[in-house]
Formats: sequence, structure tokens, C-alpha cells
Amino acid sequence: MPLSTAATPTATQLASARPERLAWPDQLRGLALAAMVSFHFTWDITYFHFIGPAFADSLAFRLYGHAIATTFLVLVGISLVLAQRASQPWPGYWRRMVRLSFSAAAITVATYYVMGKGFIFFGILHCIVLASLVAVPFLFLPLGFGVAAMALAFALPLLIHSPTLDGPDFWWLGLGTHLPVSDDIRPFLPWAGMVLAGVLAARWLQPWRWRGDLAPGRAGRGLTFAGRHSLAIYMVHQPLMFGALALLAHLTVTPAPVLSAFESSCRAQCTAQGRDSAFCVRACTCLVGRLRADGLWQGAETGRLSTPQARQVANEALVCIKP
Repeated sequence: MPLSTAATPTATQLASARPERLAWPDQLRGLALAAMVSFHFTWDITYFHFIGPAFADSLAFRLYGHAIATTFLVLVGISLVLAQRASQPWPGYWRRMVRLSFSAAAITVATYYVMGKGFIFFGILHCIVLASLVAVPFLFLPLGFGVAAMALAFALPLLIHSPTLDGPDFWWLGLGTHLPVSDDIRPFLPWAGMVLAGVLAARWLQPWRWRGDLAPGRAGRGLTFAGRHSLAIYMVHQPLMFGALALLAHLTVTPAPVLSAFESSCRAQCTAQGRDSAFCVRACTCLVGRLRADGLWQGAETGRLSTPQARQVANEALVCIKP
């Protein structure tokens, strides 16, 4: 059964009837991918102390990251509508979902062993997988249902902040009183609303009517190529870049130790809650010092703490954030 409600056509009919693939969505995805690489590069050179932490901890840098995530998620919604209009078959949709799911799982496993407690358990790919499933009915329902669902996705995190939802089983949802420590977290709410926004925008504006390019010549072709292979580039760029910078740091940077995964995640979580970078540096340095003194540092860094130890870490954090 195709993504549209029409009967499944033959292969010959598909070849002749399917609209030509538009270049601009791929090019926009390619631009977002380039921005994401620059975002990760900035994070990496901060991690390895090639630059100080001020910029990576700044509000402008966080907003830059949010803008990149928003672009990717809106494009997911637009792409679902374009696929439905082109009568692309369901097997292609499910193959894409399987690839995304395996990629998301690989990121979780890899970052768990590299970053410990700051591992990525619900990042951008995880959010795309779940939101893509939830968005499918809104390809066919009247637009009003999609508007209501999008508004609900954006409103619930503003209305609900429940300690009951602070447990690890609910971290992905985004309705607890605080975000957990993670080097990349895009909770389902409100970010699924961005995918629904893409679905609604595409259904309303009918963007397939515009067949232009965002950039001419080689630049446009390069962006198109990157956009069409965005998952592969996403999966390989950070390991290659991080590894190269790690080697360069080993060869050139003076011995001041880099921020640990725990301290880096601590600062990111602190600044994400709206505190200024100087406060977060002091608070996280304080917390690391207290954990080292208490013999809890190794467990905190690897994310392997018993329940009493986790409570002790939480108490130490409260001490460090007091004015």
C-alpha cells in the first residue's frame, strides 16, 4: 500500500507518473547538515580546549543548535507529505524507519561506552523515528486535527512539569521538572510538534509547485548530494572529526586536562536551564571536586552509581548551586 490512498500502481506506471524529486528539500537538508557539522566542530574544539568554553556555553550557540534541529524536524514532516503525494510505497517508508532506528540505537550504544552518564538516549534521530510514526495519520486527517495535535505538542511542556515524570523511564517525554544529563537530548515534547508543523506547512503551501534551487551550479549539486545522503554523513562525520581532533590535541595542546564527559554534560545541562556560563563553570567545578573528595567521581563519570550514591550526588549538586 503506498503512502497515498490511491491503489498501488505498477512499476511502469510509477516510473511515468511519479513526480520528479524536488531539489530544494535536499538542498535545505544539506545546508542544515553543514550547520550541524559546524555546531559539532565548535563543541569538539571546546572539549579539547582549542578554544575556551564561553561561546559553546552561550545562549547564541544553544539557539543555533535549536535552529538546526528545528530545520531537520520540519523537513521530516515536509518529506512525509512529498512521499505521500508521490505515492511512494510503504515498504520504502519502513526501510527508512529501520535504518533510522538502527542508527539511533548505534548512537546510544556508542555514546554510552564513550560518555558514560552523558550518553545520548533520546537525541535527534530518536525523536525523528518516533515523531515520524506519530505524524503518519496527519497526512490524511483534516488539517484541523494536525493543528490541534501540533498545538498540544508545544503546549504540554509549558503546562506540565511533574516530578512523577522525572524518572528515567519518562526522560524521553520531556514533561518532567528538569532535563536529564545528556550530550544531546531532543525530548518528544515539544520537538514532535516541529514534524507536525512540517506536515501542515507542506499540505497547506503545496511546496511541490516550486521546482527551483536554493543554490546554483556546483554548490547546489553539492548540497543536493549531502541532503540525499544526510544519514550516512550524520553517522560518520562526528567520529571522524572527534578522532582527528583528539589526535591533534594529543600532539599539540599542553597538558591541561580536557573537560570530562560528566563535567561537559553538567555545564550543558546547567546552561540549558537558563543560567549564565560563569555560574555553571563554578557550580560544575564545585560538584566535580566534591565527588572526587567523596570517592564518587568514577561512578559519576561512567554513569554507574547505586541508588544511594545517585541520591548523594544529587545532594552534592544542590550544595554547589546554592548562591
